[in-house]
Amino acid sequence: MAKQTTVRARIDESLKQDAEDILKQLGLNTSQAINLYFSQIVLRRGLPFDVSIPDEERSSDNK
Repeated sequence: MAKQTTVRARIDESLKQDAEDILKQLGLNTSQAINLYFSQIVLRRGLPFDVSIPDEERSSDNK
């Protein structure tokens, strides 16, 4: 078995609860979800989703 480590992060309490409710429906716990997320980062060599500034924010910044 691979050596394990602990990851700590500060997040909004309601965001955590909402996410855990969804994960529970998927049959996952928080640790499993984080492991999946990290695995996808390694596999894709980047975030597993696009990160961008929404168009409406970009246009308001140019004013």
